[in-house]
Amino acid sequence: MTDYNTGRAQNEGGGAEAGSFFKKVNTMGQGANKGQPQVSKSEKNKTLLALLLALGILQTLYMNLAAFFPIVAEKEYELTPLQTALVLTMFQVAYLLCAPIVGQTLQKVGRKNMILMGYMLCTGATVAFGICYHIPKEQKEIGKDKDNKPIYEQLQGGQGTLFFALSVAIRFIQGIGDSMVSTASYSVVSIEFPH
Repeated sequence: MTDYNTGRAQNEGGGAEAGSFFKKVNTMGQGANKGQPQVSKSEKNKTLLALLLALGILQTLYMNLAAFFPIVAEKEYELTPLQTALVLTMFQVAYLLCAPIVGQTLQKVGRKNMILMGYMLCTGATVAFGICYHIPKEQKEIGKDKDNKPIYEQLQGGQGTLFFALSVAIRFIQGIGDSMVSTASYSVVSIEFPH
């Protein structure tokens, strides 16, 4: 009997609750004679569908930013193409660095908890990324127009510094969250469908 949350074999009296999303399953048919619950094929399919949906949502998060971020970064904050590429690359760098650590801690934290924490990180980082667009640009007043409204000149050089730094940090956090969800999800799939 395997518990999805910890990935450990469970005895009859312990382990995860039978009503939870990540139910105890008998992946190899062991323990069927001991009265332990078998998960039906439809339950396995529901689990697989939920995990595929979760991974699909994260991949759209990864890909959608590449469509509009370069335009906004260059027009609004005058980031160079190198800076834009660095922001977009932070997702993969975080995934690369964190996936082995996540894999090592799955047993302690649990797969379900890792998926939930990863989604919370990704959601928070995505909201923060949206808020980054509202960072004011650095400008100085150079005079007044005929209606006595101030005329501003955008400062060259440093106007996108805060936007760039926050974008790199937030994109890195998104990558950490994605590595948590993906690593745990692939682990659950390999437990559920061993053949």
